[in-house]
Amino acid sequence: DGEDEALLVDGTNNILYVNKGETAFETIIGNDNDEAIRVDANGVVFNEDGHATNDFRIESDDHSHMFFLDSGLNRISVGDTTNDPAATLELTNHASAGAYNVPLLQLNSNDVDKFALDINAANTTANVIDVTAAALTTGKALFIDHGASHTNAQGSIVGMHYDFDKTGVCAATTTQNYTGSYISMDDTVTNNSAADTLVRMVGQVIDVASSNTAGDIKNFGLRLDVKGGDKNYGIEITAGNHLVMYNPDNTADSGEIKVGPEGEMTISTTDADTKKANIILKPDGAVIIETSSAPA
Repeated sequence: DGEDEALLVDGTNNILYVNKGETAFETIIGNDNDEAIRVDANGVVFNEDGHATNDFRIESDDHSHMFFLDSGLNRISVGDTTNDPAATLELTNHASAGAYNVPLLQLNSNDVDKFALDINAANTTANVIDVTAAALTTGKALFIDHGASHTNAQGSIVGMHYDFDKTGVCAATTTQNYTGSYISMDDTVTNNSAADTLVRMVGQVIDVASSNTAGDIKNFGLRLDVKGGDKNYGIEITAGNHLVMYNPDNTADSGEIKVGPEGEMTISTTDADTKKANIILKPDGAVIIETSSAPA
């Protein structure tokens, strides 16, 4: 038995029914590009024949292509764009109208033991995540706001964890180099506008502070654990003034360690006023100096 109300016009309620009996009746809407829309027991299918020119577009109040599927390019765009989608999924907002004044993408994860974002990349030469931000002033290219309101005992709570595991065996006569975190900052301007211009670039800033004075408070700006190699270096520095330390109350008071030609090491101190900036050693034992040869 077929559907006897496949197409029904309810003039009283101004309703046009297709498959009013909700049976296994199939509805197919075609165009000159073959089948456009199919409704059957499996659901709704757009472009069942996979025609390259059967695009799908949803228009909003301000945007003609709020949702656009380009069948020929096999890509989707969402938001304020009428161009060909530039990625498998492209999101574009507007600067001042329509799709604007809200985040371009927001993820709200309420499943406490599942990833909010899971990326599985087979990349070899292309970046897995690539951020270009050339107009920043007070904004950040990446900002993570990680808080903690625990009142009970907690283990090590980590804000950012990079886990690298080397599993390949290094073949004979080969060299392998791996870097966990790399910061590259280049001032490509060849001349500043005035002689009194100050340009300061800092590769990494670590700010750790505690307001609580009760209990035993220990803060570490940097902790290094390097082991297992033939030589283990906690810090390797190549710079003009290799290590400069400032007094937190007066940054004009400083101490400096510098390595020059032939490995010559210079330790110097600077005080902002007329006082002497002494070097004080307080070892829990003797101070032993061993030289491999007599002074030149």
